[in-house]
Amino acid sequence: MAVFQIRWTKIRRRLLLGAGLLLLAVLALVCYAFPPFYILTGYTAKEICSCVFVAGRSEASAKSEDTGMFPGNYIHSVVDYHQKRVSSSLLGRARQTAIYRPGLGCTLVNAHNRKAVSRQALYVPVLPRRPDTLPWPMGNCMPDTLPAGLDLPRLQALMDTAMCSPGTRALLVVYNDQLLAERYAPGFTPQTPIMGWSMHKSVVNALIGILVGQGKLQLHAPAPVQEWQADERRHISLHHLLQMSSGLQWSENYFADSDVSRMLFRSGDAGRLAISRPARYPPDSVWAYASGTTNILSEIIERQFGSQEEALAFPRLALFNKIGMRSMQPEADASGTYVGSSFALATPRDWARFGLLYLHDGVWMGQRLLPEGWVAYSRRPARKSQGRYGAHFWLNQGGQALPHCPRDAFMCDGFNGQHVIIIPSRQVVIVKMGLNPFPNGLDLDEFVKNVLEVLP
Repeated sequence: MAVFQIRWTKIRRRLLLGAGLLLLAVLALVCYAFPPFYILTGYTAKEICSCVFVAGRSEASAKSEDTGMFPGNYIHSVVDYHQKRVSSSLLGRARQTAIYRPGLGCTLVNAHNRKAVSRQALYVPVLPRRPDTLPWPMGNCMPDTLPAGLDLPRLQALMDTAMCSPGTRALLVVYNDQLLAERYAPGFTPQTPIMGWSMHKSVVNALIGILVGQGKLQLHAPAPVQEWQADERRHISLHHLLQMSSGLQWSENYFADSDVSRMLFRSGDAGRLAISRPARYPPDSVWAYASGTTNILSEIIERQFGSQEEALAFPRLALFNKIGMRSMQPEADASGTYVGSSFALATPRDWARFGLLYLHDGVWMGQRLLPEGWVAYSRRPARKSQGRYGAHFWLNQGGQALPHCPRDAFMCDGFNGQHVIIIPSRQVVIVKMGLNPFPNGLDLDEFVKNVLEVLP
Protein backbone atom coordinates (compact mmCIF):
# COMPACT_ATOMS: atom_id res chain seq x y z
CA MET A 1 0.00 0.00 0.00
CA ALA A 2 2.81 2.41 0.88
CA VAL A 3 4.56 1.65 -2.45
CA PHE A 4 1.34 2.36 -4.31
CA GLN A 5 0.93 5.70 -2.51
CA ILE A 6 4.50 6.71 -3.35
CA ARG A 7 4.00 5.81 -7.02
CA TRP A 8 0.68 7.65 -7.15
CA THR A 9 2.28 10.72 -5.57
CA LYS A 10 4.99 10.70 -8.24
CA ILE A 11 2.46 10.26 -11.02
CA ARG A 12 0.34 13.11 -9.64
CA ARG A 13 3.38 15.39 -9.45
CA ARG A 14 4.26 14.57 -13.05
CA LEU A 15 0.69 15.22 -14.17
CA LEU A 16 0.66 18.56 -12.38
CA LEU A 17 4.06 19.45 -13.82
CA GLY A 18 2.90 18.47 -17.29
CA ALA A 19 -0.29 20.49 -16.93
CA GLY A 20 1.71 23.48 -15.71
CA LEU A 21 4.13 23.25 -18.62
CA LEU A 22 1.23 22.94 -21.03
CA LEU A 23 -0.39 26.04 -19.53
CA LEU A 24 2.85 27.97 -19.83
CA ALA A 25 3.25 26.83 -23.43
CA VAL A 26 -0.29 27.98 -24.24
CA LEU A 27 0.33 31.32 -22.55
CA ALA A 28 3.55 31.73 -24.49
CA LEU A 29 1.79 30.95 -27.77
CA VAL A 30 -1.01 33.39 -26.99
CA CYS A 31 1.56 35.99 -25.97
CA TYR A 32 3.21 35.75 -29.39
CA ALA A 33 -0.07 35.66 -31.27
CA PHE A 34 -2.17 38.34 -29.58
CA PRO A 35 -1.15 41.98 -28.99
CA PRO A 36 -3.37 42.41 -25.89
CA PHE A 37 -0.64 40.83 -23.78
CA TYR A 38 1.40 43.94 -24.46
CA ILE A 39 -1.51 45.82 -22.93
CA LEU A 40 -1.37 43.63 -19.83
CA THR A 41 2.38 44.06 -19.34
CA GLY A 42 2.15 47.78 -20.12
CA TYR A 43 -0.64 48.27 -17.62
CA THR A 44 1.30 46.34 -14.99
CA ALA A 45 4.56 48.25 -15.46
CA LYS A 46 2.83 51.62 -15.49
CA GLU A 47 0.61 50.85 -12.49
CA ILE A 48 3.42 49.55 -10.28
CA CYS A 49 5.65 52.47 -11.26
CA SER A 50 2.98 55.02 -10.29
CA CYS A 51 2.14 53.22 -7.04
CA VAL A 52 5.77 53.00 -5.93
CA PHE A 53 7.37 56.22 -7.20
CA VAL A 54 4.43 58.65 -7.20
CA ALA A 55 2.17 57.35 -4.42
CA GLY A 56 5.03 56.11 -2.24
CA ARG A 57 3.44 52.72 -1.66
CA SER A 58 5.36 49.51 -1.20
CA GLU A 59 6.26 47.31 -4.14
CA ALA A 60 4.62 44.36 -2.39
CA SER A 61 1.26 46.11 -1.97
CA ALA A 62 1.24 47.35 -5.58
CA LYS A 63 1.96 43.87 -6.90
CA SER A 64 -0.49 42.04 -4.66
CA GLU A 65 -3.37 44.53 -4.59
CA ASP A 66 -3.23 46.46 -7.86
CA THR A 67 -1.85 44.00 -10.41
CA GLY A 68 -1.99 40.63 -8.66
CA MET A 69 -5.36 39.41 -9.88
CA PHE A 70 -5.58 36.95 -12.76
CA PRO A 71 -4.09 37.20 -15.35
CA GLY A 72 -1.81 39.85 -13.86
CA ASN A 73 -0.43 37.30 -11.40
CA TYR A 74 1.41 35.71 -14.32
CA ILE A 75 3.27 38.95 -15.08
CA HIS A 76 6.84 39.20 -13.84
CA SER A 77 7.79 42.73 -12.78
CA VAL A 78 11.13 44.09 -11.62
CA VAL A 79 11.39 47.42 -9.77
CA ASP A 80 14.69 49.27 -10.26
CA TYR A 81 14.86 51.77 -7.41
CA HIS A 82 18.11 53.33 -8.62
CA GLN A 83 16.87 54.06 -12.14
CA LYS A 84 13.29 54.59 -10.91
CA ARG A 85 11.75 52.25 -13.44
CA VAL A 86 9.64 49.10 -13.61
CA SER A 87 9.89 46.38 -16.26
CA SER A 88 7.13 43.82 -16.73
CA SER A 89 6.99 40.78 -19.00
CA LEU A 90 5.07 37.58 -19.59
CA LEU A 91 7.38 34.56 -19.87
CA GLY A 92 10.15 36.93 -20.86
CA ARG A 93 8.09 38.37 -23.72
CA ALA A 94 5.83 41.35 -24.35
CA ARG A 95 8.23 43.37 -22.18
CA GLN A 96 7.12 46.86 -21.21
CA THR A 97 9.02 49.42 -19.14
CA ALA A 98 7.75 52.46 -17.26
CA ILE A 99 10.07 55.14 -15.88
CA TYR A 100 9.49 57.90 -13.33
CA ARG A 101 10.50 61.55 -13.83
CA PRO A 102 10.08 64.28 -11.17
CA GLY A 103 7.05 66.41 -11.89
CA LEU A 104 5.88 64.23 -14.77
CA GLY A 105 5.05 60.94 -13.09
CA CYS A 106 5.50 57.57 -14.78
CA THR A 107 5.59 56.87 -18.51
CA LEU A 108 5.83 53.77 -20.69
CA VAL A 109 8.92 53.85 -22.88
CA ASN A 110 10.58 51.73 -25.55
CA ALA A 111 14.15 51.15 -26.67
CA HIS A 112 14.03 54.11 -29.07
CA ASN A 113 12.86 56.81 -26.67
CA ARG A 114 14.00 55.58 -23.24
CA LYS A 115 17.06 57.81 -22.93
CA ALA A 116 15.29 60.94 -24.14
CA VAL A 117 12.28 60.37 -21.89
CA SER A 118 14.44 59.62 -18.85
CA ARG A 119 15.95 63.11 -19.14
CA GLN A 120 12.54 64.78 -18.94
CA ALA A 121 11.76 66.52 -15.67
CA LEU A 122 9.60 69.38 -14.53
CA TYR A 123 10.16 71.46 -11.43
CA VAL A 124 7.19 73.68 -10.70
CA PRO A 125 6.93 75.57 -7.42
CA VAL A 126 4.16 74.33 -5.16
CA LEU A 127 2.45 76.35 -2.46
CA PRO A 128 5.02 77.57 0.07
CA ARG A 129 2.97 77.27 3.26
CA ARG A 130 2.45 73.89 4.88
CA PRO A 131 -1.09 72.58 4.46
CA ASP A 132 -1.32 71.78 8.17
CA THR A 133 -1.08 75.51 8.94
CA LEU A 134 -4.03 76.48 6.72
CA PRO A 135 -7.74 75.92 7.36
CA TRP A 136 -9.68 73.50 5.17
CA PRO A 137 -10.29 73.52 2.25
CA MET A 138 -7.08 75.36 1.30
CA GLY A 139 -5.21 73.39 3.96
CA ASN A 140 -5.84 70.56 6.38
CA CYS A 141 -6.81 72.34 9.62
CA MET A 142 -10.34 71.24 10.42
CA PRO A 143 -12.84 73.27 12.52
CA ASP A 144 -13.83 71.96 15.94
CA THR A 145 -17.57 72.55 15.50
CA LEU A 146 -19.99 70.43 13.46
CA PRO A 147 -23.14 71.52 11.59
CA ALA A 148 -26.31 71.65 13.68
CA GLY A 149 -28.61 68.73 13.05
CA LEU A 150 -25.88 66.34 11.90
CA ASP A 151 -26.38 62.73 13.01
CA LEU A 152 -22.65 62.13 13.43
CA PRO A 153 -22.83 58.66 15.05
CA ARG A 154 -24.96 57.37 12.19
CA LEU A 155 -22.67 58.96 9.61
CA GLN A 156 -19.65 57.35 11.26
CA ALA A 157 -21.42 53.98 11.26
CA LEU A 158 -22.26 54.35 7.57
CA MET A 159 -18.64 55.11 6.79
CA ASP A 160 -17.41 52.12 8.82
CA THR A 161 -19.84 49.76 7.09
CA ALA A 162 -18.96 51.06 3.64
CA MET A 163 -15.25 50.60 4.27
CA CYS A 164 -15.89 46.89 4.77
CA SER A 165 -16.85 46.60 1.09
CA PRO A 166 -14.11 44.79 -0.88
CA GLY A 167 -11.73 47.13 -2.64
CA THR A 168 -12.83 50.37 -0.99
CA ARG A 169 -9.74 52.45 -0.25
CA ALA A 170 -11.03 55.87 0.77
CA LEU A 171 -14.31 57.63 1.55
CA LEU A 172 -14.82 61.35 2.21
CA VAL A 173 -17.96 63.36 2.89
CA VAL A 174 -17.89 67.16 2.55
CA TYR A 175 -20.96 69.18 3.51
CA ASN A 176 -21.23 72.99 3.38
CA ASP A 177 -17.47 73.09 2.66
CA GLN A 178 -16.69 71.14 5.85
CA LEU A 179 -14.97 67.76 5.75
CA LEU A 180 -17.26 65.81 8.07
CA ALA A 181 -15.87 62.30 7.83
CA GLU A 182 -13.19 60.31 6.06
CA ARG A 183 -12.01 56.72 6.15
CA TYR A 184 -8.99 54.94 4.66
CA ALA A 185 -8.18 51.30 4.10
CA PRO A 186 -5.04 49.81 5.69
CA GLY A 187 -1.96 51.06 3.85
CA PHE A 188 -3.65 54.32 2.80
CA THR A 189 -3.65 57.66 4.59
CA PRO A 190 -4.84 61.21 3.84
CA GLN A 191 -1.39 61.75 2.29
CA THR A 192 -1.57 58.80 -0.16
CA PRO A 193 -2.17 59.83 -3.80
CA ILE A 194 -4.50 57.44 -5.64
CA MET A 195 -4.89 57.01 -9.39
CA GLY A 196 -8.02 58.76 -10.58
CA TRP A 197 -8.06 57.23 -14.07
CA SER A 198 -10.87 58.85 -16.10
CA MET A 199 -11.67 61.32 -13.31
CA HIS A 200 -8.81 63.25 -14.87
CA LYS A 201 -11.02 63.93 -17.88
CA SER A 202 -12.96 66.36 -15.69
CA VAL A 203 -9.68 68.08 -14.77
CA VAL A 204 -9.07 68.60 -18.50
CA ASN A 205 -12.51 70.22 -18.61
CA ALA A 206 -11.29 72.75 -16.03
CA LEU A 207 -8.07 73.47 -17.93
CA ILE A 208 -9.98 74.07 -21.16
CA GLY A 209 -12.38 76.29 -19.26
CA ILE A 210 -9.53 78.40 -17.88
CA LEU A 211 -8.10 78.90 -21.39
CA VAL A 212 -11.55 79.78 -22.73
CA GLY A 213 -11.89 82.31 -19.93
CA GLN A 214 -8.52 83.79 -20.88
CA GLY A 215 -9.64 84.14 -24.49
CA LYS A 216 -7.01 81.69 -25.78
CA LEU A 217 -9.58 79.13 -26.94
CA GLN A 218 -13.10 79.44 -28.35
CA LEU A 219 -15.60 76.79 -27.34
CA HIS A 220 -17.75 76.66 -30.48
CA ALA A 221 -15.15 77.59 -33.11
CA PRO A 222 -13.42 74.84 -35.11
CA ALA A 223 -10.87 73.11 -32.88
CA PRO A 224 -7.36 74.50 -33.47
CA VAL A 225 -5.96 71.27 -34.92
CA GLN A 226 -3.91 71.96 -38.03
CA GLU A 227 -4.08 68.33 -39.15
CA TRP A 228 -7.86 68.60 -39.62
CA GLN A 229 -8.10 71.71 -41.74
CA ALA A 230 -8.00 69.97 -45.13
CA ASP A 231 -10.90 67.54 -44.56
CA GLU A 232 -14.32 67.21 -42.94
CA ARG A 233 -12.79 67.11 -39.44
CA ARG A 234 -12.31 70.87 -39.66
CA HIS A 235 -15.92 71.21 -38.46
CA ILE A 236 -15.16 69.58 -35.07
CA SER A 237 -15.18 72.09 -32.21
CA LEU A 238 -13.94 72.01 -28.63
CA HIS A 239 -17.59 71.68 -27.64
CA HIS A 240 -17.91 68.47 -29.66
CA LEU A 241 -14.76 67.06 -28.10
CA LEU A 242 -15.82 67.94 -24.55
CA GLN A 243 -19.20 66.30 -25.08
CA MET A 244 -17.72 63.15 -26.69
CA SER A 245 -19.63 63.95 -29.87
CA SER A 246 -16.80 64.57 -32.35
CA GLY A 247 -17.82 61.78 -34.73
CA LEU A 248 -14.24 60.52 -34.97
CA GLN A 249 -13.68 56.84 -35.56
CA TRP A 250 -12.60 55.29 -32.27
CA SER A 251 -12.73 51.95 -30.45
CA GLU A 252 -12.82 52.15 -26.63
CA ASN A 253 -12.05 48.48 -25.89
CA TYR A 254 -9.46 47.87 -23.20
CA PHE A 255 -9.35 44.11 -23.75
CA ALA A 256 -8.31 44.10 -27.39
CA ASP A 257 -5.76 45.70 -29.67
CA SER A 258 -7.98 48.77 -29.99
CA ASP A 259 -7.50 52.51 -30.41
CA VAL A 260 -7.60 53.16 -26.67
CA SER A 261 -5.26 50.31 -25.70
CA ARG A 262 -2.71 51.29 -28.36
CA MET A 263 -2.95 54.92 -27.23
CA LEU A 264 -2.36 54.19 -23.55
CA PHE A 265 0.00 51.23 -23.64
CA ARG A 266 1.86 51.25 -26.96
CA SER A 267 1.94 54.78 -28.32
CA GLY A 268 4.44 57.38 -27.21
CA ASP A 269 2.20 60.27 -28.28
CA ALA A 270 -1.41 59.81 -27.19
CA GLY A 271 -2.71 63.10 -28.54
CA ARG A 272 -1.30 62.72 -32.03
CA LEU A 273 -2.56 59.16 -32.29
CA ALA A 274 -6.07 60.32 -31.45
CA ILE A 275 -5.81 63.29 -33.81
CA SER A 276 -4.94 60.92 -36.65
CA ARG A 277 -8.26 59.08 -36.48
CA PRO A 278 -10.61 59.75 -39.42
CA ALA A 279 -14.14 61.09 -39.24
CA ARG A 280 -16.88 58.49 -39.13
CA TYR A 281 -19.96 60.62 -38.40
CA PRO A 282 -20.78 64.33 -38.64
CA PRO A 283 -20.01 66.20 -35.40
CA ASP A 284 -22.80 66.17 -32.79
CA SER A 285 -24.71 63.41 -34.59
CA VAL A 286 -23.52 60.52 -32.37
CA TRP A 287 -22.44 60.33 -28.73
CA ALA A 288 -19.65 57.84 -28.03
CA TYR A 289 -17.39 57.80 -24.99
CA ALA A 290 -13.84 58.05 -26.34
CA SER A 291 -10.71 58.64 -24.28
CA GLY A 292 -8.91 59.74 -27.40
CA THR A 293 -10.93 62.96 -27.55
CA THR A 294 -9.60 63.97 -24.12
CA ASN A 295 -6.03 63.51 -25.27
CA ILE A 296 -6.79 65.62 -28.33
CA LEU A 297 -7.81 68.31 -25.85
CA SER A 298 -4.55 67.77 -23.94
CA GLU A 299 -2.62 68.24 -27.18
CA ILE A 300 -4.61 71.39 -27.94
CA ILE A 301 -3.79 72.75 -24.47
CA GLU A 302 -0.08 72.15 -25.03
CA ARG A 303 -0.13 73.92 -28.41
CA GLN A 304 -1.37 77.14 -26.78
CA PHE A 305 2.01 77.75 -25.14
CA GLY A 306 5.36 78.86 -26.45
CA SER A 307 7.27 75.98 -24.90
CA GLN A 308 6.54 72.54 -23.58
CA GLU A 309 7.77 73.56 -20.14
CA GLU A 310 5.15 76.34 -20.01
CA ALA A 311 2.46 73.90 -21.09
CA LEU A 312 3.45 71.35 -18.47
CA ALA A 313 3.54 73.98 -15.73
CA PHE A 314 0.14 75.41 -16.69
CA PRO A 315 -2.12 72.94 -14.78
CA ARG A 316 -0.28 73.46 -11.51
CA LEU A 317 0.07 77.23 -11.76
CA ALA A 318 -3.43 77.90 -13.10
CA LEU A 319 -5.43 75.31 -11.15
CA PHE A 320 -3.77 72.97 -8.65
CA ASN A 321 -1.91 75.61 -6.65
CA LYS A 322 -4.93 77.89 -6.71
CA ILE A 323 -7.16 75.40 -4.86
CA GLY A 324 -4.57 73.66 -2.68
CA MET A 325 -4.24 70.46 -4.74
CA ARG A 326 -0.62 69.96 -3.71
CA SER A 327 -0.55 66.23 -4.34
CA MET A 328 -2.00 66.27 -7.86
CA GLN A 329 0.36 64.56 -10.32
CA PRO A 330 -0.80 64.34 -13.93
CA GLU A 331 1.41 61.94 -15.86
CA ALA A 332 2.90 62.58 -19.29
CA ASP A 333 3.43 60.26 -22.24
CA ALA A 334 6.78 59.79 -23.95
CA SER A 335 6.25 62.95 -26.03
CA GLY A 336 5.97 64.99 -22.82
CA THR A 337 2.23 65.70 -23.08
CA TYR A 338 -0.07 64.90 -20.17
CA VAL A 339 -2.31 61.87 -20.76
CA GLY A 340 -5.44 63.76 -19.81
CA SER A 341 -7.76 60.83 -20.39
CA SER A 342 -6.38 58.50 -17.77
CA PHE A 343 -3.19 59.14 -15.86
CA ALA A 344 -3.21 61.35 -12.75
CA LEU A 345 -2.86 60.70 -9.04
CA ALA A 346 -4.03 62.81 -6.11
CA THR A 347 -5.05 62.33 -2.51
CA PRO A 348 -8.78 61.88 -1.86
CA ARG A 349 -8.78 65.25 -0.10
CA ASP A 350 -7.41 66.89 -3.24
CA TRP A 351 -10.06 65.18 -5.36
CA ALA A 352 -12.60 66.61 -2.90
CA ARG A 353 -11.11 70.08 -3.36
CA PHE A 354 -11.62 69.72 -7.09
CA GLY A 355 -15.25 68.78 -6.46
CA LEU A 356 -15.70 71.87 -4.28
CA LEU A 357 -14.50 74.09 -7.12
CA TYR A 358 -17.39 72.83 -9.26
CA LEU A 359 -19.85 72.86 -6.36
CA HIS A 360 -19.20 76.62 -6.14
CA ASP A 361 -19.59 77.39 -9.83
CA GLY A 362 -15.86 77.63 -10.50
CA VAL A 363 -15.20 80.15 -7.71
CA TRP A 364 -12.57 79.38 -5.08
CA MET A 365 -12.57 81.41 -1.87
CA GLY A 366 -13.95 84.43 -3.68
CA GLN A 367 -11.76 84.15 -6.78
CA ARG A 368 -13.35 83.05 -10.06
CA LEU A 369 -11.13 80.45 -11.71
CA LEU A 370 -13.56 79.09 -14.30
CA PRO A 371 -15.52 81.39 -16.62
CA GLU A 372 -18.99 82.40 -15.50
CA GLY A 373 -21.43 79.80 -16.78
CA TRP A 374 -18.75 77.16 -17.37
CA VAL A 375 -20.02 74.77 -14.69
CA ALA A 376 -23.59 75.10 -15.98
CA TYR A 377 -22.29 74.36 -19.47
CA SER A 378 -20.36 71.33 -18.17
CA ARG A 379 -23.61 69.95 -16.69
CA ARG A 380 -25.61 70.40 -19.90
CA PRO A 381 -26.33 66.98 -21.44
CA ALA A 382 -24.71 66.05 -24.71
CA ARG A 383 -27.48 65.89 -27.29
CA LYS A 384 -27.24 62.15 -27.96
CA SER A 385 -26.18 60.97 -24.49
CA GLN A 386 -29.71 60.45 -23.11
CA GLY A 387 -28.94 62.79 -20.24
CA ARG A 388 -25.98 60.73 -19.02
CA TYR A 389 -23.05 62.92 -20.03
CA GLY A 390 -22.19 66.59 -20.14
CA ALA A 391 -18.83 68.13 -20.98
CA HIS A 392 -16.39 65.58 -19.53
CA PHE A 393 -18.67 65.03 -16.51
CA TRP A 394 -21.18 62.23 -15.95
CA LEU A 395 -24.71 63.34 -15.09
CA ASN A 396 -27.62 61.96 -13.09
CA GLN A 397 -30.43 63.83 -14.84
CA GLY A 398 -32.27 60.65 -15.75
CA GLY A 399 -31.27 58.80 -12.61
CA GLN A 400 -29.28 56.21 -14.55
CA ALA A 401 -26.12 56.64 -12.47
CA LEU A 402 -27.60 57.10 -8.97
CA PRO A 403 -31.32 56.23 -9.09
CA HIS A 404 -32.06 57.13 -5.45
CA CYS A 405 -30.07 60.37 -5.38
CA PRO A 406 -30.82 63.95 -6.48
CA ARG A 407 -31.02 64.48 -10.22
CA ASP A 408 -28.71 67.50 -10.09
CA ALA A 409 -25.77 65.29 -9.05
CA PHE A 410 -22.86 65.23 -11.47
CA MET A 411 -19.69 63.20 -11.26
CA CYS A 412 -16.08 62.56 -12.12
CA ASP A 413 -15.82 58.80 -12.65
CA GLY A 414 -12.80 56.60 -13.16
CA PHE A 415 -11.84 52.98 -13.76
CA ASN A 416 -12.01 50.56 -10.82
CA GLY A 417 -14.38 52.63 -8.75
CA GLN A 418 -13.06 56.20 -8.51
CA HIS A 419 -15.79 58.79 -7.97
CA VAL A 420 -16.20 62.45 -7.07
CA ILE A 421 -19.93 63.10 -6.66
CA ILE A 422 -21.07 66.74 -6.58
CA ILE A 423 -24.62 67.50 -5.41
CA PRO A 424 -25.34 71.26 -5.54
CA SER A 425 -28.86 71.00 -4.08
CA ARG A 426 -27.42 69.51 -0.91
CA GLN A 427 -24.07 71.35 -0.88
CA VAL A 428 -22.34 67.97 -0.76
CA VAL A 429 -19.21 66.46 -2.28
CA ILE A 430 -18.58 62.75 -1.76
CA VAL A 431 -15.33 61.05 -2.78
CA LYS A 432 -15.04 57.30 -3.08
CA MET A 433 -11.84 55.64 -4.27
CA GLY A 434 -10.93 52.01 -4.56
CA LEU A 435 -9.98 48.98 -6.55
CA ASN A 436 -13.32 47.44 -7.36
CA PRO A 437 -13.33 44.56 -9.82
CA PHE A 438 -15.57 42.86 -7.26
CA PRO A 439 -19.26 42.03 -7.85
CA ASN A 440 -19.92 42.60 -4.14
CA GLY A 441 -18.22 46.00 -3.98
CA LEU A 442 -19.75 49.12 -2.49
CA ASP A 443 -23.26 49.99 -3.68
CA LEU A 444 -22.53 53.64 -4.41
CA ASP A 445 -26.15 54.65 -4.95
CA GLU A 446 -27.20 53.19 -1.61
CA PHE A 447 -24.22 54.72 0.19
CA VAL A 448 -24.83 58.22 -1.15
CA LYS A 449 -28.57 57.98 -0.41
CA ASN A 450 -27.86 56.94 3.19
CA VAL A 451 -25.29 59.70 3.68
CA LEU A 452 -27.73 62.35 2.46
CA GLU A 453 -30.34 61.09 4.92
CA VAL A 454 -28.13 61.80 7.93
CA LEU A 455 -27.01 65.26 6.83
CA PRO A 456 -28.96 68.34 7.97
